[in-house]
Formats: sequence, C-alpha cells, structure tokens
Amino acid sequence: MTRRCLRWIAVFAGVVMFVHGAPSQEVNPKLAKARQLAMKSNPQAALAAFEEALKDPGLTAAERLSCMRHAAYLYKNSKDDSRARQLVELALASEAPSGAADDVQRLRVFRVEFLLRDGKYDEAIAAARQIADDENCGMRSRHEAQRVVGMCLLRQDKPTESAAALERALTDLADKQLTTSVMTYTTLSDAYLEMGQVAKAVEAMLNAIRCEPAALNPTKKFRRVFLPQLRDKANAELADAAVSRIRQIIPGKLRVPAAGERVQSMLVELLVACGRYDEAILEGKLLVDVSSADTMSDAVTDLASLLKKADGTMARANMFLDYVRSGKPGPDGKLGTGDDIPDPLAEVRRPPDAERDAAFQEAVDAVKPGWKGRLAKASLYRYWGKRQEALAELHRALAECPMAEEPIQTIVDATIRVLIQLSGDPGVGARFADFQKFGPAGEDKKRGTDDDLTNPILNYLPEAAG
Repeated sequence: MTRRCLRWIAVFAGVVMFVHGAPSQEVNPKLAKARQLAMKSNPQAALAAFEEALKDPGLTAAERLSCMRHAAYLYKNSKDDSRARQLVELALASEAPSGAADDVQRLRVFRVEFLLRDGKYDEAIAAARQIADDENCGMRSRHEAQRVVGMCLLRQDKPTESAAALERALTDLADKQLTTSVMTYTTLSDAYLEMGQVAKAVEAMLNAIRCEPAALNPTKKFRRVFLPQLRDKANAELADAAVSRIRQIIPGKLRVPAAGERVQSMLVELLVACGRYDEAILEGKLLVDVSSADTMSDAVTDLASLLKKADGTMARANMFLDYVRSGKPGPDGKLGTGDDIPDPLAEVRRPPDAERDAAFQEAVDAVKPGWKGRLAKASLYRYWGKRQEALAELHRALAECPMAEEPIQTIVDATIRVLIQLSGDPGVGARFADFQKFGPAGEDKKRGTDDDLTNPILNYLPEAAG
C-alpha cells in the first residue's frame, strides 16, 4: 500500500544547516568544534577534533581538562580503551583548576570503571565509595560510582548486596529517567534474577527500557531473558502487570520513532507468548499503522502470521494481505465494483482504557509548541488511535514547518499514511501527494480543466479550507 505513496519532493536548492547553538566566544574554537561533533554522534570525527584541540597551546587549564575528559569518555566506549586510560591518568595527575570539580569527579569515575574492567573488584569498590562519599561529588558522578559498586558486588556473586547498592544509587538520582540510569536498572535486573525475584527483575528491566532513548539493548534483553519466563502460566499475574506497564511506557518513547516501534513490537511478542491473541492482534494492527516505510513490510508479515496462528486458517490472513495491497477499492482501484475488499480487522477495536488514555493525554499536554511539537503530537495521536486528531496536527505542521526537504517529506509521508488509514483507499494518499506537487490547478497548471485537484484532507477536516 505504501509503495503507491510517491516520493515527489525534489531536492531544494541550497543546504539547510541545523546548529546546536553558537558556542560562547570564550570557549576555544577547536574545543567548541569537537564538542559539536560529539553532540552530532560522530565519535571518530569528534575524537580527531579533541586530539587536535589538545595540541593547541591556547587552551586554558580548565579547557584542557574538559577536553581530556570528553575525549576519554569517547575512547572509553571504543574497542581499545588504552588512550582513555592514558588521558584519565594525565588529567588526574595535573593540578585541577578552579571550577573543574565535575570534570575531576567524572574522570575519577572513569578510573574505577577501568578497575572494574580489569577484575580488580575490591579496589574498584573502595575507590568508588570514596567518590560517592565526597560531599562535593555531583549527582551523576555519585550515581555512577555507586553503580560500579553494585556491578562489582554482582560479579563477586553477592546479588543481595549488589541490589542494595544499585537501589541506593537510584534513590540518590533525582531524575530517574536519565540515560545514565539505564545500565543501573539493567544490572539491578540481573541482580534480582540471581536472587530469584523475577517480578522485581522484570520491573527493573522495564525501567531500563523507559529510560533508554532508543530502547534497543533493553528490549533485546527483555525478549531474550523474560519472554520465556512470562510465557509460563504460573507467572500470569506478572505478565498482566508487565503488559500494563509497557502500555504506560510507550507514550514516552515516541520522541524517537524507532524506539516506539521497538517497544510496541515487544508488547505484541509478549501478548503472543502469553497466548493472548486477540490483544496481540489489536496491538499488531496498531504497529502496522504506525510503522515506518522501512519496517511496515515486517509488521504486515508478522500480523498476517499471527492471524493465521490465532484463527487456525489462512482466510483472514490472506484477506488482510489483500487489503494492505489494494485497500477497499480492490485490485481495480475503484470503489463499488465486484472486487472491493472489506477491512478484515474493522471489528478489532480497543476497549476503553482510562489508564492508557491518561498516559497519552499527559504526553500530549507536555509537548512544546511549534511544528516539531505538532509532529510529535501527531505521532502520539496515531499510537493513541486518534487518526482524525493526528491528521489535524499534521496539516498544521505542514503549514508551519520550514521550506526544507526533510521535514516536509516526513510530514507528507505521515499524512499519506493517516489518510489511507482513514479512507481505506490508497488512491486518497496518491491524490494528496498530487495536490501537494501540482496544487489545485493540477498538472496542466490551468484552473477549470479536467485535471483540477482538491485537497482530500478537506473530507476529514472541513476547517482546513480556511
């Protein structure tokens, strides 16, 4: 169905650059460049820039320390951490400039992480506790030091002590949704598993999913470790709680579209594992609706397989695949003819769910104004099942967004998908694309001729005519 949604937008002249904000004039320009590259998730280029900045004799002592700390962090997460270790020792051997306490504490945390990697657990625990007990230690460094303690204890086969240390680390963290807490929750989940406390382990892993922006590694681990356990009928009550919790998490994941899809897909898998096929079909239908062009084919195939499994027959699965290909008009593309295809999932509807509604409403209310906010609201409404409201936000977002290819294409693609879902007709999506490309005069650019076009959005948003 989406293959018929034409990518019509030509590449606009000129290049639009999105800058994270101009650096202060007081910051060394080489250091500022390296930081910008790091913010753009370009670690190799950022490392080269940090190394270049370190050669600059014009760096102040504070800038040099900051440069070494940022570079050490990037090297620490690479395959070879030898340069990171070298930078940490160089930085900590020099006299700390005034106002650099945070950089120093972060570097000390890096050092204890290396002790953990080297298997020097007692030494790492002692050093980490010294950091955490420092009254001048920042919240993040204290949290990460306490996490090292918990990780060391777990590797020493002391899961109960490990869980206590990790819970303490999370208690001291004011914002439990910081990305830095993902590893803490993941390790806590491992500790509870070692203790045989599956319910607490599941909750900790779901918290890791909630905090991880991309939700990639935690969802993989949830599938591998917990799905087999939640499939057991003895854990039915725990599975119910996990389903409810995942549904609460999803609205918060939609800032990163791929993360929303990952968690939604995980929910479908959990429901299938528990034999709750009707709910799985409902959530699988939603996954098809919100999937991207890259993931839609897999979502459709998975839902067709689920329909076959649930029904014990190919009938509804085949009708669903035909509907995805041709929509209501059928292969001839015309409504009201003999090959029309009814929507085989039309009766699959979500029952009232006040908890879920409240979670989505809270997420919608928290969205900031502007075209990006409207796009975010549209995504929330699509997951919420409110297609009309999603279409209204997309219409406004298209009017407000800059004249640049990426935002326009994203909004138009989403609008086409919603129009097709509302109408059941891929032709409506194609007509919207044509209207955007040619305008009301149509391809011949002359009003009053046979190829004049109207915006199909008006069928669903009459107020858009104004």
